Amino acid sequence: MKIIKCAACGGRLEYEEGKIKYECPYCGTIQTDTNETVETLLRRGNLALESGRWDEAVEYFNKVLDENLEEYRAYVGFLCAEFKIPGEEALGTVGKAILESKNYRRACEYGGSEVRKRLRRLATGRDDDWRPVVLKHKFGDIIIFGNYEWFVINQEDGKTTLLCKDIVEERPFDSKEDDFGFDSYTTWDKSELRKWLNWEFYNKFSLDEQVMICNTKLDNSENSEYQEKHGEPTEDKVFLLTAEDVRKLSLFEDKFEIEDSWWLRTPGTRNESVSCVMGRLEVSYTDRLSLEKGVRPALIIKEPYSPQTGDASKYKVGDVIKFGDYEWYVIKQENDILTLLSVEVVGDSQKAYHSSDVNVTWEKCALRRWLNEEFYNQFSAEDRDYIIKTRLDNPDNSKTGMKGGNPTEDYVFLPSLQEVEKMNPEILKTDHIWWWLRSPGGDQHGAALVYNTGDIDPNGYHVNLKVCGVRPALRIQL
Repeated sequence: MKIIKCAACGGRLEYEEGKIKYECPYCGTIQTDTNETVETLLRRGNLALESGRWDEAVEYFNKVLDENLEEYRAYVGFLCAEFKIPGEEALGTVGKAILESKNYRRACEYGGSEVRKRLRRLATGRDDDWRPVVLKHKFGDIIIFGNYEWFVINQEDGKTTLLCKDIVEERPFDSKEDDFGFDSYTTWDKSELRKWLNWEFYNKFSLDEQVMICNTKLDNSENSEYQEKHGEPTEDKVFLLTAEDVRKLSLFEDKFEIEDSWWLRTPGTRNESVSCVMGRLEVSYTDRLSLEKGVRPALIIKEPYSPQTGDASKYKVGDVIKFGDYEWYVIKQENDILTLLSVEVVGDSQKAYHSSDVNVTWEKCALRRWLNEEFYNQFSAEDRDYIIKTRLDNPDNSKTGMKGGNPTEDYVFLPSLQEVEKMNPEILKTDHIWWWLRSPGGDQHGAALVYNTGDIDPNGYHVNLKVCGVRPALRIQL
């Protein structure tokens, strides 16, 4: 039996289903069972929605907020009443318009990520599998594709060439023998290893991943030192590198080295041999085809590349993604949230931090207002729904001691001095334009900045001078 305690004297009151108000038999205090009140009011509000009594429904949901201001179900109820629909499941008939509603934002804010995903799915008519696209990888980057890690070894014409970071298996290049029991001469085009890579290994990728893998034309050039026969040209999804490919990689010190040896597709010094790589990217031409050596696949994928789930852990710091109409660096990844910094300066090339030369902090500056109003509203309703409000502590300038001001909550913001000090200097660089930080500068009517070279200036410039551009930062929840 459920027991309710009197808030005044602690006396035990016997719970009765459907009853909201109780009088304590010990001290006479009248009290309300809040949980029962909320559930009862929600039921009555939802019944009013089903009957089309919109104003009555709003009254019930307002009473819910009197009991619990953060009850997300009340805001879902307001949302239904706003669009005059009988319940949450019917929100799908409204479409993306609900993304513009303040009631939608409140429901998501108090209901958490699962509620956000559920309502977003109703609004957009699709499963919540959107993820930003990785636009650029640098040579030497390590990315995850399928169940493997890969080095980026080339990029051109919207395609990225990948070399598996590690050996995936040890196998012979070819196990066929001639009439005398020796290795039969086989080139890449007829090898068993080629068949294995393009069938068994290739089919370890999902169908979505397979679509991204290009069919690559290989000329299978001869051994340039020994002029051994090279075989016919091939078209492969997965392939091995050539000796020439490895020579180019060897110019970059030990970045691509692994301890074990691994096969190449270049012929060796005689008919029954093929090339392989020894530990320090040294090419050997004399290995027999039937020996088991490491297989280190290569393949080419179409750009842009996007991880195959909405999991933010598939992205890494330094990735460049497309969100809205802008390109962004990933500067932090945690759980299902990515923190982004625009790659380039946005808007006018140079803007003032504030409209006049006065003592000002981030909380009161004109640039904060512009970012969270005009710039923020450039995003579509669907994009805005992924941007989450961020609480900023706005610390003091660690170099000059100037006060950072009160904490704020922003959808779009500028990085602080402390935040950029932890970033890769390459990310901080721009083309000829300096850019503002939100931290105060050398005095309270100045703001810190970053030069186009990536150097940080904690003293900065006066806030009213149009000497810097703006590189917004924001957080999106996948």
